[in-house]
Parts: sequence; structure tokens; C-alpha cells
Amino acid sequence: GTPPPPPNPMDLPPNIRRTMGAVHTGLLRGVWDEGQEGADEDILASDDVVKGVSASMGQTEGPVCLVTKEGDLQKVQKGDIVVTYSCSASFNVVIGLCSGICTDYGGMLSHAAIVAREYGIPAVVGSQHATKKFTDGDVVRIDSSTGKVTRVSRKA
Repeated sequence: GTPPPPPNPMDLPPNIRRTMGAVHTGLLRGVWDEGQEGADEDILASDDVVKGVSASMGQTEGPVCLVTKEGDLQKVQKGDIVVTYSCSASFNVVIGLCSGICTDYGGMLSHAAIVAREYGIPAVVGSQHATKKFTDGDVVRIDSSTGKVTRVSRKA
């Protein structure tokens, strides 16, 4: 017979909605925030915080290395938190140097998420705004328990 329709995401517990959002990255924000008036207004309004999917658990703090083109990979230093649009196989060369990863795009099955879990590096993916809010030298904290990346201090 015909399988039943999928459940309404709003009827699911919040953590399950987040997981569904991670798997269905095209629906990422819509699934999380539907029906929750002003759910992330504080984050969207803040220049110091982004929220995404917790792709690899842990907490870390360190300087941002903004990678917006392949040539920027040469800037990555040991302990940096790489902030980028998304990761490709070319990032594998520097993953071992990173203390954390934050991407604008991606979900639990994205390259960034998979390699972060393999290396045991905290990661938040699908943040949508990290490359716009953070710049080289800012110090940020990744907290995978909340899916938030918070600026601790601006570049001096």
C-alpha cells in the first residue's frame, strides 16, 4: 500500500526537529522555527552570534580564520576556528590544525560535519551568516550543545 505521509515537524520534539533540519538542509531554518514566533530573533539581530546544526559535539574557543576561497587555506594556523561557506576535500589538508569549524551551509551529512566527527573537532554547520558576522582574528566560542557560535572578542 501507500506509505503514510511524514509527520508534521511541529508535532515532534525540538531535538528531532533539529535532526530533521540537518538531514533536509533545504528546509533547515523553516523546520526549526515554524510556528515559534520570534524563535531566533535575538540571534538574527545580534552581530556576535550565529546558530546552526551541531555537527560534532564539544566546545572550543579560538581565533577565526575566514576561508572564502581556496587560497585562504594557507592562512589556517594551529588552533584556529575555520569559518567558511562550506568545506570541500581541499580542506582535508588543514583540518588537523583546526580547533573548530563553522559553515554557512551544510547539514549532518556535509563534508565539514563528517570530517569534524572523524577528527573529534567541535563543529556547527548551516549557520547561514557566519562568514558575514565574523572576520579573521575575532575570537569565537563554538558550543555544540546549543548549536551556537558566539564572538568572545573582536579582532584588536
